[in-house]
Amino acid sequence: MLRSILAFIGLASVAAILKVPFKDNRVEEIMIPMRDGVNLHTVIVFPRSAADQNNKFTTIIDRSPYGYSDLEWFVDIFVPLGYVAIGQDMRGCEKSEGNFSMWGKDGNDSRDLGDWVVSQEWSNGQIFTFGASADG
Repeated sequence: MLRSILAFIGLASVAAILKVPFKDNRVEEIMIPMRDGVNLHTVIVFPRSAADQNNKFTTIIDRSPYGYSDLEWFVDIFVPLGYVAIGQDMRGCEKSEGNFSMWGKDGNDSRDLGDWVVSQEWSNGQIFTFGASADG
């Protein structure tokens, strides 16, 4: 079983590295408003089973100053395992509004994103964060 999981993660990692989209997954690219009115660019990738509106999903989030085209997409490797993956550009970075302030607003922005996620009809209320260095 562990060998199968590791093989799957390896294949998903290769697909993510090559930026190969997972076929039939719904992807939304939206701007989510923060408490101060600044909108942050967010990419949401849903598992295939999201078409069944009765399903609720755990969410894995990566917030990054580097953008979805660089590191945030790495959480997509969890989508085939039944998770919703979210990559969000930090304030003032890439496609997000506002001014980057060396993580000065990240606490509030992270909280606002988490509150938004758990209020969605597809959310089961569980959130994990992912990332290293600035993304962590």
